[in-house]
Amino acid sequence: MFFFAIFFYSVISAAAHAPEGAVYKVYQFADDNVPQMDGDTSDWDQVPIEYFFDLHDHTEVKEGKGIEHNTADLHIKRVAVGWNERLNRLESRKLLLLK
Repeated sequence: MFFFAIFFYSVISAAAHAPEGAVYKVYQFADDNVPQMDGDTSDWDQVPIEYFFDLHDHTEVKEGKGIEHNTADLHIKRVAVGWNERLNRLESRKLLLLK
C-alpha cells in the first residue's frame, strides 16, 4: 500500500502543471474589498488587466488541440483569481459565453 501511495503521488505531481513554466497572477484583495457573492461583478473592477487570462491560456496542451476547440459548448473570454489572507479564501471571476 505504501508503494502505491508513493507511485500515485509521483504520477500526480509529474502531471500537475501544464504548460510547464507558465505563471498566473493571483490578485490580493484587501480585507475591506473582498468581492461579495451577490451577482454584482463591479467588485472585480479593482483588479488590473494583467491578472486576467483568456482562452489562449486554456489550451488543451496535453491533447495537442491548442485553441482549436468547439466554442459552441464553452467559450472562455476572461478569468481572474483573487485571494484574501484573512479569510483564507480564493475568489474567481469568469466571463464565459455559453450557448
